[in-house]
Parts: sequence; C-alpha cells; structure tokens
Amino acid sequence: MKLWTHSYPAHPKNGDVYLVETSTYLVSAAGDRLTSRRTVPFSALDSVPLVLFCRPNSWRVRLDQLSSEHGTSLNAAVEADSLSLQTHIVANGGVYALLGPYDIAAASKSLRIRSSKLVDPTISRHIAPDSENKIVGVREAVAIICDGDTVACCSVCSDASRTSINSS
Repeated sequence: MKLWTHSYPAHPKNGDVYLVETSTYLVSAAGDRLTSRRTVPFSALDSVPLVLFCRPNSWRVRLDQLSSEHGTSLNAAVEADSLSLQTHIVANGGVYALLGPYDIAAASKSLRIRSSKLVDPTISRHIAPDSENKIVGVREAVAIICDGDTVACCSVCSDASRTSINSS
C-alpha cells in the first residue's frame, strides 16, 4: 500500500479521502539563515534555488499558480521525484525543498536539516491513500503512516497490526 501527499485540489475528488491536512515548510540545511525563524513568507522563495518534483506533477502546477498569483519566481534548480533524494540534496546546503512535516520528521532522523512554515499564504497539503489501495479505516491508516516512518507513533498505532508500505 502506498500513501501520497498533495496540495491540490482543496477538496477530495473521485471518491478520495483526505486523512490529514498539514502545512508546507521550506526545508534547508541546518544553520541556514532563511529558515532561522518559525515562519517564512512565500515571497521569500523568489529566485531561491529549489529542489522540486519533476513535471508533470499536480504539486508543481499548484506552486506555479501560487507563484504567479503572488508575483514570485520559483527557481527549480533541481528536479527529483524521490523525497529521500530531495532531503539529501537539501542537507548538503545551498538548495531548499518544500515539504510536509511528516517528510521532514522522517528525514531529520538521519540528516541535519531545519524548516520554517510557509505563510502568506499558508499552503495546505493532504495525505490520502493512493487510488489503487483505498484504506478502509482511520485506525488502519494511522498504523500504516506510522510504519512508513511518516509520523511519530501514537497510542492508536501501538496496538494496531503492522503493514509494510512502498515509500517513494
């Protein structure tokens, strides 16, 4: 079973179920000035070198829409569909990523990174089961998210059966 995150559309379509809504964060190498505060305005992304998902991608489309609406020029310095590759590139410094808190939590276990929440506007992300493997219950979904090292395990996960998932 595979889970995916996305930020668009704001409301589920085609029978999708959003399990969690979270914010988007600018991620950098530890010690970077741009992420030294708890929040960073979207306008601060203007021309900053970013590692982004390869096109075509709904997340990229949404980011392009936002940058156009807010007069910001996004600089896709690197394209990588792998979250692991994105975070390793960021940890080396000089390039930034736009990720959710679960991806950041997983990467920070082995990498020296830090993040600031994007604001003005806040960009929502949603976690949903992929369209081929619908998850029946929230209890099962939470256990799967925990097994994927996406969030810290909670009490619901401690007694749930474990399922391995494909990660990307």
